[in-house]
Amino acid sequence: MKTLGILSSAGFALACASGQAASISSTFDTDAEGWTQSNGDSASSVLWQATGGNPGGHILYDEAANGGIDRMSAPAKFLGNRSAYVGGTLSFDWQTDNLSAPTNFNDDVELTGNGMTIRFDLSSPSLGEWETTIIDLTAGAGWLVDTTGIAPTNVEFANLMADLTQFTILTDFNNGVENPRFDNIALTAVPEPSTVAALLGGAALLAVAIRRRRS
Repeated sequence: MKTLGILSSAGFALACASGQAASISSTFDTDAEGWTQSNGDSASSVLWQATGGNPGGHILYDEAANGGIDRMSAPAKFLGNRSAYVGGTLSFDWQTDNLSAPTNFNDDVELTGNGMTIRFDLSSPSLGEWETTIIDLTAGAGWLVDTTGIAPTNVEFANLMADLTQFTILTDFNNGVENPRFDNIALTAVPEPSTVAALLGGAALLAVAIRRRRS
């Protein structure tokens, strides 16, 4: 039982460390949080939906017509110097309502900064069902430089994240009008090793205190 108590305390500390990692997110519980239509038909728009998310609110990309390659852009809070997120993750929940004639674009996520755009290719989202996608924010995770089709170097990736000027997500998965939905879009950093160590040390002290009390 004492060993279990120590392990449980350590696990709690690690959970706290993960929770304390810096995060920038859009959960769409009250509004669209500044996400906007950026490519494709200019009459298309990003609409906030109060319910039906994963959970709570979410956004729907209202495609006005079939034409162009539609994308949506992140608001300013995701941009700027995001060096702290190198080694972390980009994640979001998504789904779509029409895959009768699927497209196969290779730029589902695009990041632009310091004169370079990198893209990440994903499979189409699920039809009518929320699906969570997590992408590592590392040069070798599958990112490709838009102009060359090869992976960025670690230095190039770091330079881009140090001055992130645009972050877009593809909203066009079908040759025909569709309305994909998105929720819980987030950049999450890896917790600092010192933070994890401090929390684990605190967990060990807590375990010792509990053991002394029991004895």
